[in-house]
Amino acid sequence: MSLHKRLRRLIEEERLRRLRRKAEISRAPVGSIVRDAIDDHLSIGDETSRRVAFRALLEEPKPEGREPDWDVVKAEMRDRSGAARLDPG
Repeated sequence: MSLHKRLRRLIEEERLRRLRRKAEISRAPVGSIVRDAIDDHLSIGDETSRRVAFRALLEEPKPEGREPDWDVVKAEMRDRSGAARLDPG
């Protein structure tokens, strides 16, 4: 992604401290964390939908017994109203 515009906003010292702490822990630039937060908050584009769907899948309990059939799982995911499609097919 190419960056083209600069956004300058004032924030409270406490918010800046939390941003810098998160940047230090994740070893990511503060600007990257701010962009990710904006994307997550505004649910921009398919990438955000995929992230939300992926997080939801991670929270699902592991199925008992035999592995489910992938074609059945994909069909179930497509049938759920409001569910994000994880693949274009």
